[in-house]
Amino acid sequence: MEGAELRPPGAARALLAAAVVALVVTGVPLFVAPNWASEHFAWKVSPFVAMTAGGWCLGAAAFTAYAVIVRRWSAIRPCIAFPFAFGSTELAVAAYEGDALRTGEVLTWPYLAALVLSVAGGVAALAEGRRHLGPDRAAGGLEVTGTIRALEVGFVALVWSLAAVAFVAPERATNGSIFPEPLSLFSLRAFGVFYLSLGIAMVVMVADRRAEAFLAMMACGLVLVAPILLAAAVYGGTFDIAEHPLQAAYPTAYVAAVVGAAGSLGWARSTAQTR
Repeated sequence: MEGAELRPPGAARALLAAAVVALVVTGVPLFVAPNWASEHFAWKVSPFVAMTAGGWCLGAAAFTAYAVIVRRWSAIRPCIAFPFAFGSTELAVAAYEGDALRTGEVLTWPYLAALVLSVAGGVAALAEGRRHLGPDRAAGGLEVTGTIRALEVGFVALVWSLAAVAFVAPERATNGSIFPEPLSLFSLRAFGVFYLSLGIAMVVMVADRRAEAFLAMMACGLVLVAPILLAAAVYGGTFDIAEHPLQAAYPTAYVAAVVGAAGSLGWARSTAQTR
């Protein structure tokens, strides 16, 4: 049924709401106190990486909260897919890098709890709404245009190419030539699967006829990108673009994401006003 709800007290909503809390509990100290948090996170990171990871967590919390608050399956599919993929892949990285996982630090367990709850909530959502999570082919609403389709495909290509660098050519990212600081393999893989997860969330919308889920992705994506860009601004002094020109790609990709998301939302608003 179109517009079917995640009916309370559904397990999916409860688990996803708990994931929001855990993501915020983890993300806030990482983002607002990165110097302290870098010493107490799940693995050894610099303050810049800590603040960036805080942005990931707060952005994932925004996606997950949208899935809890909005009850239309047609709108929330990417807001289920992203935290589910993010939780699953980041847990896999933590397991793979188990020897480097700092289990005695205060931020480790909220972080791991957030990932586990995101996965559990995603699984419950798939179980509860499996009949409603396929492509949105219903008539009505704003339609997916060729421009939107190109944005979807282009965004997937961009973030998956970033993920590929992390796994196929890690030496390009661990030596400071792209990210302005040398990264550990743990951090690099965490970055890689973050980008992979964003691409997965976009892929679930590629066959949609209506733009509702795409616009939800754009709105939540702005909340995700803003703190990551702010972290880059705060630590702008670590960039040396003259020596490493590829470092410019890092902030440029996020600025392009902001422009694309804001432009998409502006298009939707103007189109709705003319109808």
